[in-house]
Parts: sequence; C-alpha cells; structure tokens
Amino acid sequence: MSPWFSSNQEPQREEIHEFQNKIQSLQMELTERDKIIAALQADLTRLRLQQDELQSAAVGQALEQYIKDIAPTAVQIYTQAYLLESQTRPVAAESIALAAVRLLHGLEPLGFQTIGEIGANVSFDPTLHMPLSPDSEPGSGEAAVIRLVGIAFRGQVLRKAGVERRKD
Repeated sequence: MSPWFSSNQEPQREEIHEFQNKIQSLQMELTERDKIIAALQADLTRLRLQQDELQSAAVGQALEQYIKDIAPTAVQIYTQAYLLESQTRPVAAESIALAAVRLLHGLEPLGFQTIGEIGANVSFDPTLHMPLSPDSEPGSGEAAVIRLVGIAFRGQVLRKAGVERRKD
C-alpha cells in the first residue's frame, strides 16, 4: 500500500497520469522561476555596475573640483619651493605657512577637520587629546593647553591633539 493514497487499493492509471501531469507542471514552474531568478540576478549585477560607474564619476568630478579649488595655492607652494631651491629670491616663512594653511582649509569640504587650536585652554578629553609627555599628562576633565592640533576626517579622529597640563 502506498503512503500517498488513503484507499487500500493501488492508484489507477488515471490517477498516475494526473500525478505525472502535476509533477510536469511543477517542474515547468520551477524552470520558469529559475529563469526569472537568473534574469533578476543579471539585472542586479548590471545595476550594481551602473551604480559603481556613477559613483566613480561623481567622485572624479568632486576631486576635479577640489583640485581646481586648490590649484592656485599649489602653484604658490611650488613657486616658493623653486625660489628656495634656486635661492634667486628670499621667501618669507609666513608666506609658505599661509599657503599650507589655505591648502588644508581646502580639504574641509571633503571632511578634513582640525581638533583644537594651538594655545587653546581645554578640558582634557582622552578621546580627543593625548599628552605630549608622561610628566604633563592631565587627568580626564583637567585643564590642559593644546600644543599640537589633532586631525579628524569625517568625524573620526585620526590623530589626537597634543596637550600638556595647564600650569596656573
């Protein structure tokens, strides 16, 4: 006796034929679903590639605009470096420093940030500050003076600001 049938007798030819038709129908549905899945996967791959191309183009355009924005400052730095190397004309240190600061300010729209200002009095925060020496290490919340700025990029601290305990 078959577990698929409730009656005590074996299935008739008609029932067998009906089940074979049902199996064939289900196999065709599975084949069709496999084709749909394959087509969707191909579409997804194509869309991912298009998205990557668009993203790459957008990044390229943003970098191009950034380079255009900093080009005058870069030209000034290269010119001053040439003048220093050739020693044909004296170059003021403040001129180089100001050009470098302008270059760094040009990075701000991309997410570049400085942490603190040199000489600023702050409360020591170990997530933003690092002591410059073990002798000058302030405790958390203690008064400190920034001696070296820190650097962050898009909110992530890359280098903590160097501090010393404030001497009153």
